[in-house]
Amino acid sequence: MARYFNVTTDYILGLSDIKRDLSGQIRMNQEMDQCYDIVLRYNNLTDTNKKTLQCLLKRLEQAQLEEEEADIAEEVLKNAEDSHM
Repeated sequence: MARYFNVTTDYILGLSDIKRDLSGQIRMNQEMDQCYDIVLRYNNLTDTNKKTLQCLLKRLEQAQLEEEEADIAEEVLKNAEDSHM
């Protein structure tokens, strides 16, 4: 669970206010550095354009999920056909 949320186990258990150990913080910083330009550009948008972008992102996520589900369904059908041969 700690690995999934990228936090320490002490943080999950409420024993510490420190979310990440040094390696976790370095990893998070690297991920944030990759997205820094996008964040800067997002912050320059009007509120209306921010909402529009959020809608676009939500739709892209839905489309990706639908595609992944279709791929899984196709694989299941293929495996079912192969098992009947």
